[in-house]
This record gives sequence, C-alpha cells and structure tokens, in this order.
Amino acid sequence: MEKYLDVLKTANLFRDIDESDLLRLLSCLSAKSNHYEKGQTVFFSGESIEQFGIVLSGQVQIIQDDYYGNRSILAKIDTGGLFGESFAC
Repeated sequence: MEKYLDVLKTANLFRDIDESDLLRLLSCLSAKSNHYEKGQTVFFSGESIEQFGIVLSGQVQIIQDDYYGNRSILAKIDTGGLFGESFAC
C-alpha cells in the first residue's frame, strides 16, 4: 500500500492524516489492494458487502442494468475516489 500513499492522501477519507499515521491506520484496517480488469464487476447491486473501495488507478463505473437489458452509467469514480461505502456502512 505504500506505493499508493500519494493517491490515498487525496481521498477525502484520509484528508489531513500524516503519512506515518496513515500507514498505521491502513494496517489496522487490514487494507489490501485488488486488481480488476477492464469490464470486470467489482460487486453486484444487492450483494452484501463489508468493505468499500478507493480507486488507486484507473476508473470505476457504477452501472445499472434495467429489466430490458439497457445499461445506464450512474457514476464514474476516478483515482482517489471512494465507492461502495454506502453499501458497506
């Protein structure tokens, strides 16, 4: 996680936290890094999740598929942005 400190410090969640404190905090939170390929689903709507994510590189899209198979992009989360926090918390 140390190589992503610059990105993590830009996240509103970690604003004004010293770098040394941030490393300890990440350890306490059991933070881990996951890699997803383009087009891969991180989690599905209605799925029970206990963790949220911070985009360390790239972009995450929040999408909704309707009954007829139409896909709508509800949000685009860029580097440093949080996603899934409303489901996890």
